[in-house]
Amino acid sequence: MSHNNLVNYYTTMFSLIQHHKYSVTELEDMLPYERDIYVDMLMSYLKEQKEKLAIEDKSDFKNIFYNWWEKEENRSAKAQHEWKKVRFENDVLPHIGNKKIKDIKIQDIVETLINKSKTSPETANRLFSYLKSIYSFAILQGYIDKNILLEVNKNHFLVTQKVKH
Repeated sequence: MSHNNLVNYYTTMFSLIQHHKYSVTELEDMLPYERDIYVDMLMSYLKEQKEKLAIEDKSDFKNIFYNWWEKEENRSAKAQHEWKKVRFENDVLPHIGNKKIKDIKIQDIVETLINKSKTSPETANRLFSYLKSIYSFAILQGYIDKNILLEVNKNHFLVTQKVKH
């Protein structure tokens, strides 16, 4: 990255002083190729930060759910696919939909599912399975690093209905 004109030079100098609190003397003492290498590294770093912020902006649970739901369309019958959407919109999204997925605690999910299990234990059990799938999807999309539900045994907080034969 060469400084082919005076405006470019002063813009670069100003950016380095603002970002990293270098003095003008320190920057002028750098060899031109040192400054160019540093500027290239700084630009790469800023690009990475911008990409992370873009992911962060889309990381609320509601956005992730709808992306997951769209990808799930071919994996179940149309009625079942719509059921998932309605159940999440009614039972999950009002509680955790606006939270960033990385900020959702296991207790948030447990409380949501316990509330649902009071009226429909079977639905709460299904929602738990779908939530695990959504968290796996979020890992693949780069929103989170770990599926917090993988090591949770739903039988510790959800009642399962006994099947009569």
